[in-house]
Amino acid sequence: MKKEKIEEMREFLTETLPPIIARSKVEDLTGGLVKRSTLSSYDSKGQGISNPIKFVSTDGVRGKVGYKRDDLINWIVDRMIVDEEPQQ
Repeated sequence: MKKEKIEEMREFLTETLPPIIARSKVEDLTGGLVKRSTLSSYDSKGQGISNPIKFVSTDGVRGKVGYKRDDLINWIVDRMIVDEEPQQ
């Protein structure tokens, strides 16, 4: 049952998320499931989403970070815990 629920979530995210996602938009696109600050924190620890896409600004210092849809989905699914007990 757990594996089925996780695969349902994977399919849903694959169907609904765009192919490239800016870190700043992840919270909106996941309904608040994953926050921008969480991703930033994991990235700084080297535990973030694999293969981040980094865009450097004209000053060469600031920039934006994005992720490929499948990399983001894999990261989310790897952290999912599915409770099989129905809520009372």
